[in-house]
Amino acid sequence: MIDQFERLRDFERTHMTLPEDRRGAAFGSSRHLRLTKDELAQLDDQLNAVLQPWRELTKSRVESNEAPPDTRPIFIFHHTFPEEP
Repeated sequence: MIDQFERLRDFERTHMTLPEDRRGAAFGSSRHLRLTKDELAQLDDQLNAVLQPWRELTKSRVESNEAPPDTRPIFIFHHTFPEEP
């Protein structure tokens, strides 16, 4: 099984072979925050809430087999964890 970081490394190695409109569609970000454990749990809930409509759209497209022809699989991953300064 390919881990999340290996998927990212594969994308970085091969992204120039994608059609030009797909190359620019990828994005990423990183942030350092100072949060309590409860705030971190709230952040997780909020991030999952943002993704939920997109999960539902994907599920309906798969179940109906009626996705627009230009859809492609998209892999999303995020990690949050305590870090010592």
